[in-house]
Amino acid sequence: MDARTKYFSSYFERSIIRCANCAADEFGYARPPAEFFDNLKTRLPWGVRACLGIGLESGLLIIDGRTFKLASIGEEKGPYNWFSRQNPRRELMVNWEYFVQVAEFIRMSRAVEAGGQTIKFEDGLMDLAMYEDGALCVCCEVKITSRQASSLLAGIRKYEEKIDFSVPDRGNDAIRKAKYLVQHRPTYFSIVGIGVRREFHLRFPANKAFELIEDVIPYL
Repeated sequence: MDARTKYFSSYFERSIIRCANCAADEFGYARPPAEFFDNLKTRLPWGVRACLGIGLESGLLIIDGRTFKLASIGEEKGPYNWFSRQNPRRELMVNWEYFVQVAEFIRMSRAVEAGGQTIKFEDGLMDLAMYEDGALCVCCEVKITSRQASSLLAGIRKYEEKIDFSVPDRGNDAIRKAKYLVQHRPTYFSIVGIGVRREFHLRFPANKAFELIEDVIPYL
């Protein structure tokens, strides 16, 4: 492992230990044991932790007590919680997806920082979105694992031919995301999870709801 990755990963690890302890104190729980943090490191590999550490050092990611916020999204959103209450077990519940979502937000923000694009966090029904001159360029959905990301992608692709907008989408993430793509018409769509990144160009032909064409997002 290179020294830079180790440095930023360790930087984040120290910060998240303080954050978890603050959450436990505020919730009235016992502070997490060493095994809790060992599991955190196992599920969040080096690159994810290093990306979060880069965000912390740059000031883009701010951890304040038991919560975090993102400096570039304004005060109208957040703060967010890495950890939630888990009753009646009285131990911390880890909000795993936020770690991957924030890591991708940091990666996207740094990639476009000189290009004038804006990255939004939790933009409507999408986890992340990129805008340029007010127009939606990219939307991104984040999952924790590659299996979850692949499952969501397979579900979305079922609606490429046709979408019935009258079908309720509560609890059906795939059709909800498919509806979003047709309604908002981004140029690119990506699904990201630990170990997987799938990027697509979107087309909206007259005879289909949409088409996902494998591609590389040129801004990132």
